[in-house]
Amino acid sequence: MKIEKLKNREELLQNKKYIKVYRKLQNVITAINNKEIPNEFVCVINEDIKALNSFIGSEKQLIKRIKKTTSKILKFVDTKLKLVSKHHYRTIGLVMGMLFGPLLTYSIEGLGFGGLGMVFGMAVGIAIGVHLDAKAAKEGRQLDVENVEY
Repeated sequence: MKIEKLKNREELLQNKKYIKVYRKLQNVITAINNKEIPNEFVCVINEDIKALNSFIGSEKQLIKRIKKTTSKILKFVDTKLKLVSKHHYRTIGLVMGMLFGPLLTYSIEGLGFGGLGMVFGMAVGIAIGVHLDAKAAKEGRQLDVENVEY
């Protein structure tokens, strides 16, 4: 069973924001379709796509809804199927390093080396994230889409 196609709104093809979010969601759908996932999960994702295809509202509301649906689908496949986008763990490692690097440095050295702690934390976080991304790719758990951030 495959995920339904996203309905393209011909009247919005001039809107660059719409085209951008539409393509991102379409790429996510294609990447998920390339993986073997159970039918029960396909049905859940299809419900979101059907709701999006039948959405009636302004351009701005539709773009916002597409962004939310994309995030919801990626979060769903991450939690239920452990499928992640490319550089998923690297991004998380970067953020965690930025957060915990200075805290660790402050607790050990005091306030003088906070900036150095952030750099060190980011480097360690990225290294761990790259390792986890490589592990996910080796196990076939990585979707063929870049990190979807808006």
